[in-house]
Amino acid sequence: MPGTLCITWTITSSSSPMPILPCARCKNQRAFASSGRFRLNANGKRLDAWLIYRCTVCDQTWNRPVFERRARNTVDPALLDALQRNDPGLASKTAFDTTSIKRWKHGGDHGLSVAKAVVSACVADAALLEITVRMPSPVPGKRCDKLLALGLGVSRSAVGKLARTGWLTFEPAAVNALARPVRDGQRVWLKLDGLSDATLLRATASGRADTPMSAASAPVD
Repeated sequence: MPGTLCITWTITSSSSPMPILPCARCKNQRAFASSGRFRLNANGKRLDAWLIYRCTVCDQTWNRPVFERRARNTVDPALLDALQRNDPGLASKTAFDTTSIKRWKHGGDHGLSVAKAVVSACVADAALLEITVRMPSPVPGKRCDKLLALGLGVSRSAVGKLARTGWLTFEPAAVNALARPVRDGQRVWLKLDGLSDATLLRATASGRADTPMSAASAPVD
């Protein structure tokens, strides 16, 4: 009997989110992008460390605190070394931390990738796809319909049609689920039985095919 094919999509981005801040030079709200470089300042026995951002319009700098007024002997030597080397991993981890700033702009879809892994016994003729989304680092503002279009190889209009006609369902169920940001652990179900492109959808969703589907792809009546 046709069963359920369970798949995990792990979402990562090389384009870090950008805080929206007042720019002193532009005299306006602007997006600031991480430069990937740190600034260290020593004041006696205390240290300050910042990640340097630049305005995407005029190149004005803004220093994002990593820590401030920290006693030197309380700073992990490995952390201090990473700051001095402008360690790319630490810069990326800091840039993806969105906890302390209210407004963000996503860094761009070109840096977004979806790693797909089949986590159930492979069901060649599966009638239902169960997709679980994992995000090791936050990807602010990424709408569910955009992610599904990317992962399934279809257009956003095709994703919308699948949802409206009941072939695509979500957890938690919501009328506007497609317009909401994707969250870590979110699950999506796609019914395949009766879809003309079921084989290609199954292969693309599980990472076994990269052929983009037509924007006109839709459920069979």
